[in-house]
Amino acid sequence: MRRTHPTILRLLTLASTTLFLAAAALWFRSYFSTDACGGTAFHSLYSATSSRGRASITWAASAPPGFSFDHSSTRPPYTIGAYGALSRLGFFFDNRTSAAGAARIARIAIVFPTWLVLIITAILPARRLLVRSRRPSHPACPACGYDLRATPHRCPECGTEPTAIPNAQPHAK
Repeated sequence: MRRTHPTILRLLTLASTTLFLAAAALWFRSYFSTDACGGTAFHSLYSATSSRGRASITWAASAPPGFSFDHSSTRPPYTIGAYGALSRLGFFFDNRTSAAGAARIARIAIVFPTWLVLIITAILPARRLLVRSRRPSHPACPACGYDLRATPHRCPECGTEPTAIPNAQPHAK
């Protein structure tokens, strides 16, 4: 199995940790205020809303151009509508077309609980902590993981010569 480049994995873990912290703050904040932002492009409306522990992403066709951001802390946060079998867990998918005069407007909305984002963004940081806790305290071969305390200059298992041995301790005389 080919290993992922460590720098890329570190950057992904850092990005995932940052998203986790932002999602946790948004989740906490959503119980006290409602945040919504959106805009239009190519005659379509895009919006994202967070309220009462739920987030929603909406796309609607045939909207006038522009951008808006709405924040409400004076009124209590409103409940993002959800109904159906998975609504108790906070999931909802809406796909409908409505008539607005002579035009027909298509709308797609996805509602999901914010805790789902927390779980997804916690995977890489949790993996990093688990791997770090299982890392041996002695120097190991980077290719096969063989213990290199007795032979620090060459791995007797696979023959690899490690360039730098982490956690290598000088032999006591």
